[in-house]
Amino acid sequence: MNQLKTIALLGVLSAILIVIGRAVSPGAMWIFGGLAVAMNLAAYFFSDRVVLAMSRARPLQPGQDPELERIVTELAGAAEIPVPRIYMIDDDAGAALSRDPLALASALAKLHRGNQTIPMHTVGDNPATASLFIVAPLSGAEVASWFSTHPPIAERIRRLQEMAAAGHARAA
Repeated sequence: MNQLKTIALLGVLSAILIVIGRAVSPGAMWIFGGLAVAMNLAAYFFSDRVVLAMSRARPLQPGQDPELERIVTELAGAAEIPVPRIYMIDDDAGAALSRDPLALASALAKLHRGNQTIPMHTVGDNPATASLFIVAPLSGAEVASWFSTHPPIAERIRRLQEMAAAGHARAA
C-alpha cells in the first residue's frame, strides 16, 4: 500500500510540473517533463542515501551489535529477502524492541508521551523523514495522514495489548 501512495505522490508531482511547463509555454512543457523524469529517477536511485544523510545515520560495523544483527538476519530470512545494511541513528530516545507485546506497548506509549512533550520540529530534526519514525513526530492535518506509514499510536498499542492477551490465554 505504501508503494502505491509513493507512486501516486510522484505521479501527481510530475503532472503538476508538466502542467506548470505547459502554462509557461508549449516548449517549456517538454523541459518540465524532462525535469519530472529526472526527479523520479533521482528519487528511485538516491532517496535512501538522502534520507540516511539527513538523519545523520552511520553504518553499523560488523560485530558492533550482534543481537540486532541476528534479529535483522532472522527477519530477512523469514521474509526471504537479502539481509539489508543496518544503519544507526544517534538519538536520545530509548529502544522499543521487545519480545513481550505489553513491554512494546508500554514503550510506544512512552515514545508518544515524549514526542508530545518535545515535538520533533522543535528540536531541529528534518520533517522530510517524519514517516520513518516509530512515533509520528509531526502533528499534521488530515491530508498528511494519507501518506502515513503507520497506524495511529493508540491503534498499535491496542493491537499489542490484544496480542499479549491472546498469548496469556494460550499459556493458561
